[in-house]
Amino acid sequence: MKTLGFKFLLIDLNAATIDRDPRRVLTQRYEHLLLTMRAKNLKLVNTDNLCLEFALDEYKSGKLQTPAEFISIAGTNYESYTTDGSGELIPTSRGQKQRQCYNALLQSIYQEGGAERYDYLKAIKDVIDKNNAVNNQELLSRIMQTYAGQSFFALYEITDTPVESNTPTITTTQSGGTVQ
Repeated sequence: MKTLGFKFLLIDLNAATIDRDPRRVLTQRYEHLLLTMRAKNLKLVNTDNLCLEFALDEYKSGKLQTPAEFISIAGTNYESYTTDGSGELIPTSRGQKQRQCYNALLQSIYQEGGAERYDYLKAIKDVIDKNNAVNNQELLSRIMQTYAGQSFFALYEITDTPVESNTPTITTTQSGGTVQ
């Protein structure tokens, strides 16, 4: 892309939601594009999807190793499909992937030193702690509706050299605190 003169890449995170083909070809192409976003010469400049940002950070740190692990957390805007032995498509809903992302975030936040790895995890932990949340899953779900439930874009810079850090900051105000 850099050779062709592209400097930035803006991704519509809802592109796969319009796939009406029973073979789910658009969804497959979109997931190939999403997996390409892990490339070392792409720098995430901004996104409104915390799950995508988290999945990229976890992939770059070696915690997510397979394409399926990455898609299950990053692809929260659309249904994914896998095939069984007979070739029939089995859907994984947006809600299932969002819950996987929420659970991975909570697990990361509460493992020793986990909240300190990324600024946004520390901010989420601070909001949960400040609210003395008995049900962390419910509070995290409310916090993340802005980021994962209704997200729209990811903006990448195409660089000449590999990028080590992909940690932009997004700020939004939620009832009970501010999340960055």
